[in-house]
Amino acid sequence: MNARAHLVALFAFVLLAAGPVLLTHAAPEDAAPEDAAPEEEPQSGVGGGQGGAQQDAGPPSITYGGSRSSSTWIVKPDGARVAVGKGVEWQGVKVYLSLLWDLVGVDAKTGKTLYAVNVGAFWNALGFKEIKGADGKTVWAVELRPGPRARRGQTRRQYHDLGTGKKLTPPGQVKAPSGKPFTARAVWRGKHSDVAKGFHALVTTDANWKELTKRLFGDAVPRAFEPVDFAKEVVLVVSRGDAWNCTGISLEQAFEDDKRILVRTRRHTYQTMGGAQKTRPYGVFVLPRRPKKAYVVEVNKQGLIGGPALWHEVWRLEKPGKPEAELAHVPASTKTRHDQWVK
Repeated sequence: MNARAHLVALFAFVLLAAGPVLLTHAAPEDAAPEDAAPEEEPQSGVGGGQGGAQQDAGPPSITYGGSRSSSTWIVKPDGARVAVGKGVEWQGVKVYLSLLWDLVGVDAKTGKTLYAVNVGAFWNALGFKEIKGADGKTVWAVELRPGPRARRGQTRRQYHDLGTGKKLTPPGQVKAPSGKPFTARAVWRGKHSDVAKGFHALVTTDANWKELTKRLFGDAVPRAFEPVDFAKEVVLVVSRGDAWNCTGISLEQAFEDDKRILVRTRRHTYQTMGGAQKTRPYGVFVLPRRPKKAYVVEVNKQGLIGGPALWHEVWRLEKPGKPEAELAHVPASTKTRHDQWVK
């Protein structure tokens, strides 16, 4: 969740105990570059400050604008109240996206709340679609879509059963990377190092591993580090250099096919009050040794809590090079401590 969305959510939570009042919501944007183009034009729906509904021969849809307001409260099944604006009805169920990113379904005849599921800040439009579930049966589902302001993931969709709100995954919707998933033999992460600039490095020898750990940590090499069998293994190091509020980098997923080893990493960030904290996060992954395969690193560019993963390649080594050259690009250590750098 970005800073603006966080403040809006905090404001709304404070007011939940009050009576009906006017709440406003600013739709968040992700952190994509300004020049990044959408993957495709947004689909059905009409923009508008309060949400514009589209009605045609097929199921209706609604796209919420850049800001919304609401004076309507709906009681969720757990007894809590949630603020909503305009909704859209289909097959006897009226559906809303609340100001706090709940997908809310209400029985259109009785007004009874059927479900309220938090779906995150990424989605800003909804419609309806018949899809096949895992059992092969066709059901009506709520289709969540990103709004037209989203700069990444415009083609992404998420489905929830219209009657129950349960998340559905149509066959073939989620495409896993090629190859077989595997678990790294060891993963170490931390937020302190002596290298101020970010880098990726694949280490293939014990001598280079000792040199790199000295460059990163001096004489304070983390005790968690275990011996590496470089006859069968290599070490991938991902270092962010000077950063804010990050405790380290872990391995989220790993896949191997006949051409490459793919690792997907995660940055462990946190929030602070009274100012951000300076860190130098890193991740160390012990991987299988494959001299003829590429090594690839992807990161999740999704910047909003609850949004679908948007994996993006950030580094690739076509194949391990000569040992004497593999640390040539690694920055030298700095004399400043990890918490003394100046941004």
